[in-house]
Amino acid sequence: MKKRSINFHLIVLLLIFISGSPVLNNERTIKFSIPLAFLLVICCFRKKLNEKAFLKKLSILSLVFFICIFAQLIEFHEFGLAMIGIFVRLAIGAIVVYALGKKFAFIYFESIFLLAIISLFFYITQYFIEPISYPNLDFLFVEDGHLRSIFIHTYISTEPGRNSGIFWEPGAFQGFLNLAIMLLPVDFLISKPIRYKSLTIIGTIITTFSTTGLIVLFIVVLLKILTSGRINLPKIILSLVVIIVSTVAYFNLNDLNNKIKDELDYTEKTDGFNPSRTGALIFDLHYILKRPLTGNGLLEVSRYADNPELIGMNLGHGNGFSDFIASMGLLSFFCYLIYIYRSDYFFKKTERLSFILFLVIVLQGEHFLMLPLFLGLPFLRSDPEMFRRTR
Repeated sequence: MKKRSINFHLIVLLLIFISGSPVLNNERTIKFSIPLAFLLVICCFRKKLNEKAFLKKLSILSLVFFICIFAQLIEFHEFGLAMIGIFVRLAIGAIVVYALGKKFAFIYFESIFLLAIISLFFYITQYFIEPISYPNLDFLFVEDGHLRSIFIHTYISTEPGRNSGIFWEPGAFQGFLNLAIMLLPVDFLISKPIRYKSLTIIGTIITTFSTTGLIVLFIVVLLKILTSGRINLPKIILSLVVIIVSTVAYFNLNDLNNKIKDELDYTEKTDGFNPSRTGALIFDLHYILKRPLTGNGLLEVSRYADNPELIGMNLGHGNGFSDFIASMGLLSFFCYLIYIYRSDYFFKKTERLSFILFLVIVLQGEHFLMLPLFLGLPFLRSDPEMFRRTR
């Protein structure tokens, strides 16, 4: 592998780590990790920063974010570093994704495959070596000690049977894994040199035992089949197989059916905020309706202005979709989706709509749109040469 390629892989791995590692992405270390990552990517890709297409897209998206945050500042008279941080995260993701261009999707896939292999190693060895013996690099983040991170792997003592990879929880890991599958054409994913890597990533998704992750996986496979070209009998058969397997998994694997029912029952029986996906969505509707266009801000004092009892609590918000809209408004969210739709990375309208559908569904589990990697996705660029043989 060429030195330049290795450097690109390291940059993408850094992007993944600052987006999902609890060691680099927590209340204390993020004040250093994000600015340092920002300076690093500027130094690595400074020549790309002058390209008009990049500057135009970044300027407009940043302007929309600024309008929303400025409106919040006028309304609530509150200011915090989080209001600046989202611009830095956006810039980091945008620079890396745009600068790597046609190489990004494949490098990201390769990087996620590497992290999947590492996670499977630790996932298996935890049954032979007590994870409590791991050195905990994340002691500043979780005071109760149920989460132990050795940087390249995270162990959650309250959920020992689930694979978290490097991330703060299995639900976050599945989102990054599913994204790797979603970004590449199905014919490319099932080609001989890549097939075993695709199966490894899919197998790793299963080890997360994430309700959202498993549902998203089945939807991703179905979408990839249906948008991969002309609909024919084999694709119809494959689609039926996916539907059957997903149905069986829903009723059996990790008891997903009862898990979803319990969550709905919990939502109906509780008042105010609860951290479940449905409960968080219902709670956020109040704030979305209160300030639908520009949102309620990224600071707790404005985000939960009508629920002051929640300020300072570790809520574990369970719905990234409603959380982002309630925080940054529909204006920011739709601008983000418009640039996703207009990206020349997608060759067909069905691919664009499928990717948007994927994002909306995967956001039901985690706050991915607050992370540099996902904020950079509107800057995806086409790769006609790489995928020509798969079309």
